Amino acid sequence: MAKTKEIKSRIRSVSNTKKVTRAMEMVAAAKMRKAIESVLRTRTYANLSWETVMNLAHSRNGALTPHPLLAKRKSIKKIGIILITSNRGLCGGFNTVLINKVRDSIVKHTGADDKEIATDFILIGRKGASIYRNYGYNIVADFPKPDLTPEFREVSPVVQMVIDAFLSHTYDKIMVAFTDFVGASSQVPRIKQLLPIEIGMKEAEHFGIMGEDTRVGIDKKFVEKKEKEHLQYGTFKYEYIFEP
Repeated sequence: MAKTKEIKSRIRSVSNTKKVTRAMEMVAAAKMRKAIESVLRTRTYANLSWETVMNLAHSRNGALTPHPLLAKRKSIKKIGIILITSNRGLCGGFNTVLINKVRDSIVKHTGADDKEIATDFILIGRKGASIYRNYGYNIVADFPKPDLTPEFREVSPVVQMVIDAFLSHTYDKIMVAFTDFVGASSQVPRIKQLLPIEIGMKEAEHFGIMGEDTRVGIDKKFVEKKEKEHLQYGTFKYEYIFEP
């Protein structure tokens, strides 16, 4: 009799645990959907904004006095990297793959004396601190990272910091390392040069994958259509899509 009660008690316990787990799964799924929608909603604007920057840079190409943010340095002595990671673990190789890619990129690009170029890190996200623990790189700033897509006022201090550092010649290049969302089970680590702005960036260096599926990136035909609608008027072609 006691054994029967014990079995029934265990069944109830397992059933209750199942209900709690199911509720947690539903909450996690809702958060995941919200995060994905947030990412994809901003990607088109981010990519087209980058196209605008490239267009403006192209219009300044060959000028006698190039814009300071377009000026290449004769030698690269120091690099600043904005490393964007997650705040929490338990996400497989999400952060590890990105950090390893950054490390490999630094090792591959050496200076004139075949030594690693001096590199400082600006962290966004708690897990980026492992770049110091594992490799000993210098961290000059650590900014909090919201779990969802931040507003401009939250990233503005980072932007101002890297622009000031580049213009003051503290860094000769500013890079950003981030994970590009492709799908729930697929993320691609990317490293992109922000400053100086160079003309002729490849499609793969956009902020997000440009593909045929508008749910994943932005559709090339869509971009071409919008360019014809908004950038051309007869033989005249406007220089940008958005007000800079």
